Amino acid sequence: MAPRRLTPTVFKQRRARAEWEATFIPGTYILANSLGITDARQLQRAEFVLACDAELRILDGSTAIAATYDFDHLKALHVALVGDIYPWAGRCRGYELARGSVSFAPTHIIDGQLGKTARFVRGQRWASLGHEETAAALAQVYARLNYAHPFRDCNGRAGKLFVRLLAREHGWEVDYSRVSIADWIHGSRLSLPEVTVGTAWGRDTEPDPAYLVPAFLRALIAPAG
Repeated sequence: MAPRRLTPTVFKQRRARAEWEATFIPGTYILANSLGITDARQLQRAEFVLACDAELRILDGSTAIAATYDFDHLKALHVALVGDIYPWAGRCRGYELARGSVSFAPTHIIDGQLGKTARFVRGQRWASLGHEETAAALAQVYARLNYAHPFRDCNGRAGKLFVRLLAREHGWEVDYSRVSIADWIHGSRLSLPEVTVGTAWGRDTEPDPAYLVPAFLRALIAPAG
């Protein structure tokens, strides 16, 4: 009997499953890493230290990354932050991703969401925006980055740095320490759209940045003078 041919849907599902499983150390739920770490807490500590050091180098200009504020920029930031730790850094996921009770953008709309982000950034007259308008614009950018969640992990770290660099380019500073972790997580979760059957069939959905505006109003520091 001839082997059964896989349908395109089944083939895609199996490929996505294999890609997802490849992000773990085989036989564990520890993220595959280049450091040879097999303990989750130790890996978390190493990620924090190395990513923070990489972020400081980006912020002080020691690590130069082209400021294009598009998907390529986000990928480059992700690689700079965690590329020494994770072999999958900067790679757009080909599998669906959820955390707890929330789901992120289906794979087929990731590029579209990040394309909208880049066009939004280019379309703003940043120099003419006041504090509230800038906070709202940055909330819009982060909400889309967070919804797209294009990488296996460390999306929040890369997205927050992306927004901080964007603000800096226009004379503002973003101090995330002014916002409690609980408030940040709450706003980020509420900003995510509900993923429905319609989404799975190709209809796009949009995040709601309004839930993140209060956080950015607190975090945003006006230009000196």
